Amino acid sequence: MHAGHPNWMLDSNRDSFLPHWDSLEHAMERWHFGTHRYVPHELYRRMQAECGALVLSNVQPHAAVPFLVGARRLGIPTVGHVASWDHTVGKGVISPHCDLYVVQNRVMEDDLRRYHGIEPDRVRVTGWPQTDLFARRRPRSEYDELLRGFGLDPRRPLVLVAGNTPSNAPYEGRFVDGRDINAEMVREGLAWAFVKYSQSYVQQEAEARQARVGIWQGDAEPAWVYREKRWAGAEQEAPKGCAIKGNVTEHGHIYHMPWSPWYGKVKVEETKGERWFCSESEAVAAGWRPAGVH
Repeated sequence: MHAGHPNWMLDSNRDSFLPHWDSLEHAMERWHFGTHRYVPHELYRRMQAECGALVLSNVQPHAAVPFLVGARRLGIPTVGHVASWDHTVGKGVISPHCDLYVVQNRVMEDDLRRYHGIEPDRVRVTGWPQTDLFARRRPRSEYDELLRGFGLDPRRPLVLVAGNTPSNAPYEGRFVDGRDINAEMVREGLAWAFVKYSQSYVQQEAEARQARVGIWQGDAEPAWVYREKRWAGAEQEAPKGCAIKGNVTEHGHIYHMPWSPWYGKVKVEETKGERWFCSESEAVAAGWRPAGVH
């Protein structure tokens, strides 16, 4: 989602004619998911008698609201699955009252924080939902027949790419037309050549810099340089130079790297079992998990 996105639903510049007042929108959200909203008596009775936890396969439909309200009244732990990649920005408000949210990637995790006020310690990134359990087993002969119907040789490997509209996925053609997508991204100023590990795209980066396209239109700092600077600054202030903060929350043990957006807000309280780590491998080995994108 960004200003000027060719997909109208993802263009942050576009707006409706309705008035936008933060106080009104917050009041509407509180009412929409409030505990005083109507919950059908039979649903509430059965949730009270039978429901130990609530798992929503899609947390956003209007039909889910009575379940969310009932669970909140009864103090039932709730897990909400955000059904698809664009649901965090283009498919309406998401209840902030679930105990845990399941998303498919780190971008969705960040969207929940930016647009819905849901912090990453309540989000789990699981990848794309498994769908092959709905598949019907069929003999190899049917597969071969299907490929021959498209003029393809069933003896050769097949790569299947699921497409989308040009506005949603403008670069997907590069997966199937034989071009190097990494080289194309660097040439158009959409990525850096990671010269620490490879010299493969140095020429394309030089072309992009000369043409002043993409990231070369202004001052930009590669992510690894930014992280090195943040680490160096945090290392000076951290005990024994161990700059990773280990935070204990009700949702688990979470560690924050110096470039984490929450790093400055986290205070390490050793009396609560919190601690500093010198490396990510040390934090992971101790049973801690990363906080969001880092």
